[in-house]
Amino acid sequence: MVFVLHSQKPFCCNKARIVNLNTETFIRTFPLCLLLCSETNNTIAATDIFANYVDMESRAENGTDAVQNSAADGAGLSSSQIIGVIAGLAGILGNGLVCFVMLRYRSAFNSITNKLTFHQSVIDFSLSVVMVATRLYTPWTELYCRFFRGWLYWGFANVSTYSLVLICFDRYVGVCHAAKYRQLFSVKRVKISMFFVWLLPSIFQLNMLLFHVNDGASCVAIWPEGYSNARKGFGIAAFTWEYFIPFLLIVITYSQTILALRKRLRAKAQHVATAPSTSHHNTANTTANKDPLYTAKVKLTVTFLVVAIFFVICWGPTSVTWFLFNFELLPGSYYSTLWHLGLETPLLCLNSCVNPVIYFVMYTHFRQHLIKAVCGRCKSNRVGDGSLENVSKRNPRLLLEASAKTEGRGQTKPIPINV
Repeated sequence: MVFVLHSQKPFCCNKARIVNLNTETFIRTFPLCLLLCSETNNTIAATDIFANYVDMESRAENGTDAVQNSAADGAGLSSSQIIGVIAGLAGILGNGLVCFVMLRYRSAFNSITNKLTFHQSVIDFSLSVVMVATRLYTPWTELYCRFFRGWLYWGFANVSTYSLVLICFDRYVGVCHAAKYRQLFSVKRVKISMFFVWLLPSIFQLNMLLFHVNDGASCVAIWPEGYSNARKGFGIAAFTWEYFIPFLLIVITYSQTILALRKRLRAKAQHVATAPSTSHHNTANTTANKDPLYTAKVKLTVTFLVVAIFFVICWGPTSVTWFLFNFELLPGSYYSTLWHLGLETPLLCLNSCVNPVIYFVMYTHFRQHLIKAVCGRCKSNRVGDGSLENVSKRNPRLLLEASAKTEGRGQTKPIPINV
């Protein structure tokens, strides 16, 4: 906000306004003006600009979401609403495609990890729907603030976080304790884990039904007078549950997973280095010993590592500033700053729609089936699926190795050739 001096005198010296405003907040946000007012005995009237500023600061002291107030007069959507709608629509499209492909080709995505991926996409799809709905329709009622904008929205966001943590444990056990994977991640145990992934965040976010209330054209978190310690305790609990615990579990599981993968890779390298390779026969055997299942496991683990990194990046700034805000180290007006609107809000919205892009770029199995579903089977050969037609175009001599159908049975029989 830009402050202006009129006739070389402080325009902010309105004694009534200053008395009504929390002194600590005023000193923190406008120290120079307070000093000038004390020197002039509070005799100069405030302009309308400062009156509006003080009103905004009073609402911010109770946790007002200043971002929402920018569109309170009804002249279009605010910047945060536009960002939320765009990210929500992208999340609906992306996660919807993930769900469609995995349902369309169930047999190809029948592993536990893929089922957890489908579960994650369903959650992010639901979160995206709520994001779009609560940005486009803003009645600013108690039900809207407490339930839809409060418990439902942040509940889905928290469920998405712990669903990702469950996938991290899946990759950790699958790589580091492969012999126990089927026992620890049986269908029954996974269903029980999913139940708690939904239950615990839903219980924690019940605080939104108590404190997230309507205040005109915004939803605010109001803490009663004298509950400063309770507010700080809530800030610690929210930061710990929503960010620190998931962050810690992600770091522990993936650090152990990466170390295990590096150990196996070194063991394979040593085996190749010590194996005899003087003949073409031994070289062919070494090539044949490559484990495609191990390679696929590594690629899948790296894919979800990238997903976890994006979670840490997208949720980090918002979690830290929310923690500082509950400790009254940041004023409520912070949520109308360029840092929050230009960085934190886009990052938070990005987290709900970035996962499908990561799957498409890094998860080859998913990408192949998505192209097959969208483009059709007849075009799948054009993306290098290794079919006979595609290989033949690259090397016409391989046409001599084509299969010939035996009469009346439709079976194939290779035609021997001499090279």
